[in-house]
Amino acid sequence: MSSKKPRKVAFISEIPTPYRVPLFEKISQETGVQPLFVFCSETQLDRQWSIKSSDELNKKVLKGWQFQRKGKNTLTTFFNPEVILTIFKGNFDFVVIAGWAQPTMIMAMIACWVKRVPYVLHSESHALKPRGVLKRVLRYLYPGFVIRQAQGYLVTGSRAAEYVTLLGGKRERIFVFPNTIDVDRYMQESQRLAKKKSYLRSELELPGQYNFLYVGRLVKVKGIEELVTAYAKLSQQLHEWGLVVIGDGPLKNRLTNDIRTRKLQDRILMVPHVDSAELIRYYTASDLFILPSHDEPWGVVVNEAMACGLPLILSQKVGAAADLLENHGNGFDFTAGDDASLAEKMYHIASDTELRKHMAKRSGEIITAWSYKRNLEAFRRLSQRIMHLPLTEMAETS
Repeated sequence: MSSKKPRKVAFISEIPTPYRVPLFEKISQETGVQPLFVFCSETQLDRQWSIKSSDELNKKVLKGWQFQRKGKNTLTTFFNPEVILTIFKGNFDFVVIAGWAQPTMIMAMIACWVKRVPYVLHSESHALKPRGVLKRVLRYLYPGFVIRQAQGYLVTGSRAAEYVTLLGGKRERIFVFPNTIDVDRYMQESQRLAKKKSYLRSELELPGQYNFLYVGRLVKVKGIEELVTAYAKLSQQLHEWGLVVIGDGPLKNRLTNDIRTRKLQDRILMVPHVDSAELIRYYTASDLFILPSHDEPWGVVVNEAMACGLPLILSQKVGAAADLLENHGNGFDFTAGDDASLAEKMYHIASDTELRKHMAKRSGEIITAWSYKRNLEAFRRLSQRIMHLPLTEMAETS
């Protein structure tokens, strides 16, 4: 066991999320650093997550404010001046900052510059996000500057890596740090539940013998309205197939009325937000996962669906598609907003049992490479680069 003092690292994020907290716990236990996980808030106004973390997780929730602007897509802004004092007093060897747009993250970068503490940007942004001409110009002036000043980048996948490179980030400083889940836990629980799939389908009162599944907020940017339209086009051809929609949001009443107008209330099941344990039951009882978003930096629900053995249909705007979707392998992509194309892909997979089995198997094979082990290895290598430590020394401190 090395007697050298562990490196102190701060991770500054907006809020704790169900898939990040278990990862943070592993970073604390397995990487040989002394981390402090700093959050702008315990939760976000439009989220319904219930987060449980061990008492051993060294965390701090900053004092401050959050504001929301309603619109086509709800925008939440965090303002936490306390982050400056946290960095000044922390004596950190380096700081990981989640993004560059939030006022809190800007203050964190300024504090790092003044204190001369190296900072690392954690980013899931990609170039597929719709941006006006002014924003496209400004991204080179501000994001380009803060990216070039960073000592490293933790990116969620290949599209995020391409975006950081486009903005001037050095390739040798980029490490893929996936948005992912506890893959082993999801797979083991889903495989256990799959042995009684028929019973599970009946217990959950799913509408079809086979079922399409959507999981996410009920907001316009998620493309949920196009999904209902696509399903309506297929409902007479695919009599045995139902649609399950899990989530809450401002479109709930409109969708409910639309489903009633189309006389599909017996074919489409609307389910409010559920926790991860219950969600695994719905994934396992379903047969095909669909995420039709118009804008989606990643989409962790894709990881969840794959770990539960589901084929995929993803819009080309879903960030995870570049890394997790093999067209004709474990699913199909389609043009966001094109309900006719979506309906075509839904029919293709739903009407071919053997293809569906092959795609389900392939999803499970692909997702095994996107476990927390990948995050831990990326973080070790990033730390090695910043602190000029050999990996063997980092291993000794863990």
